[in-house]
Amino acid sequence: MAKLTAKKCENFVWVFFLEEGVLPAGTTRANILALKVSDLALDDPPLPGDPHFQKKKAARRMQIWFLAMGYRLPTPLPILRDGKKSLRQLAEWIREHHEEARDG
Repeated sequence: MAKLTAKKCENFVWVFFLEEGVLPAGTTRANILALKVSDLALDDPPLPGDPHFQKKKAARRMQIWFLAMGYRLPTPLPILRDGKKSLRQLAEWIREHHEEARDG
């Protein structure tokens, strides 16, 4: 199985965050990649005991989605914690770091 294309990784980011319900009002397929991670409604407001709880949850759910598609993805949590990163950068990171899951 080949790696996902850049376009498929961008589409994944769109569908994932749309499904998570964390996109700001006015987000469209045309402008999503320009959003910064800090624009998402993740950990807003942060939980006192775990300020990155929703980011950790989103990172784990991304990994689960990739496993369901037959790929492995290292945790994207460092990208999600960096509010200056764009969703385009997240999609590029996903493209570079996912790999085919191997049985056994």
